[in-house]
Amino acid sequence: MKEKGSLMPVLALLLVTMIWGSGFVATTMAISAGTSTEWILVMRFIPGSILLLLFFFRRIRKTNRVHLIHGVVNGLMLFVAFFAQTAGQALTTVSTAAFLTSTYVIMIPFMEWILTRRRPDTRIFILSLLALLGILLLSLSDDMHLDISAGNLLILLCAVFYALEIFYLGTFCRGDDPVLLTFWQLLTVGILALCTVLVRSIPITETQFRGSVLPCLYLSVFPTTLCYFLQAWSQMRLPPAESSIIMSSEGMFGMGFSLILGLETFRWNMLFGGLLVTFSVIFVSGLPGGKKRAKKG
Repeated sequence: MKEKGSLMPVLALLLVTMIWGSGFVATTMAISAGTSTEWILVMRFIPGSILLLLFFFRRIRKTNRVHLIHGVVNGLMLFVAFFAQTAGQALTTVSTAAFLTSTYVIMIPFMEWILTRRRPDTRIFILSLLALLGILLLSLSDDMHLDISAGNLLILLCAVFYALEIFYLGTFCRGDDPVLLTFWQLLTVGILALCTVLVRSIPITETQFRGSVLPCLYLSVFPTTLCYFLQAWSQMRLPPAESSIIMSSEGMFGMGFSLILGLETFRWNMLFGGLLVTFSVIFVSGLPGGKKRAKKG
């Protein structure tokens, strides 16, 4: 059940998804510079963890065993998710990547039901399907076509691990310090990416670095450091299934930024898809009425 006065976590997650939507564009810019997936992750997560360390050093020094374990487990799942997403996005479009990433919205209610034996309210399943339909409409091309390629399969793998991370965070980390949790998960992703670069001796040229450093810096400060802190703080106050529906608006924002920057052309299905996602987010946030406790069974 959500905490009383839970509008702030909802608004925080909406801000997260808006910034994450812009992250699809920044990632595409880094990929266009020819930078490898591994280096993009290094340049995104290592500075992010350093930034948190600089601002919250005294707090991070108080890390206990539980914080460390939760942060590392979340970090492992995020590493797989981001590696698959970044590698897949190099092989598909921004809109398709945004849609397929957001399919975690329909995975989480079933995941929560199977792993905790708590069946989310029927309303959650209906709104999850509506949000997924909205994201699909946002992503269809003029000929109503959605390709299934190797890149898309990688994005689907990313969605599975995002779902696991959201579920784990909302189920097992509710009493954690969001600063400590965020620091250790970002550092874990950064170290794993750096180890991959060193073990495989993956080079980065000066041209690649110059072309990707600004997009990666943006990714590091906003979609990574700020957003994962806000996500951790919000999900400690909201159930995983409801969080996933709110975060599904990431695809809508990703499409919006693509339109603004001229990476996509407007199609009417985008408008109808955006309305469906917006409807789902409004109703799951509890603005029209009260909430029911999740059912056992």
